[in-house]
Amino acid sequence: MNVGESFNDEVRPNYVRFETRAVEDKRESLKQGHYVGIDVDYVMVTMPGGRDVFENTVERWLENEEIAVRNGRQDRKIVEYYKDAYKHYKEGKEIPVNGTAIRNCTAFSPAQMETIIRSGIRTIEDLAAVNDEGLRRLGMGGRELVSKAKSWLKTSTDTGQIALQNAELVKENENLKTTVESLEEKVNILMRLSLLLCKQQQEPWVNIVNSNLIWHTLKWKFYSKQLQ
Repeated sequence: MNVGESFNDEVRPNYVRFETRAVEDKRESLKQGHYVGIDVDYVMVTMPGGRDVFENTVERWLENEEIAVRNGRQDRKIVEYYKDAYKHYKEGKEIPVNGTAIRNCTAFSPAQMETIIRSGIRTIEDLAAVNDEGLRRLGMGGRELVSKAKSWLKTSTDTGQIALQNAELVKENENLKTTVESLEEKVNILMRLSLLLCKQQQEPWVNIVNSNLIWHTLKWKFYSKQLQ
């Protein structure tokens, strides 16, 4: 899963940040008789709403995450998100917030936003799925903030579904319009052919009747199909 994509309420990634540190390469230092340093990437991991920060080398951390996936203790989408976040760091790009940033939500007052952010929660999605520790850090009114976050997400989802349905209806209408124009063109061609045949026959009134029958039959089939 890419960094910009959102997870559902049941699967949320931890907050991660990266930094490159100078670490002594002891083997090379002993070999060359002086300090030899190498750059090593580290990751700092914090649970949403948590205070503790877990540190590890990126290499060892990702290896452990892959083991957790194989053992069924971690979701593959989470690991792919972490890898994509690390890729952003290596490319010198800022890691986007996964979800809707608290400061971009109009459901909270400035004071409430500050309370949520100071408690270690960065997105509406994480606030809606906050654990007991995060709820305690929110303090008084924490449950109300969580309820607001859930309501905002539900409203946002419903609005998005309506917009998607409207887009699908517009597309279907355009397709129907194209189909109608194509069928009308074919019907007109058949009418011209029928009239041409009428002129070539000795009893034109019979063919005119047949032509009219063809015309009305085609119209009936067309409108019957649209009503199905």
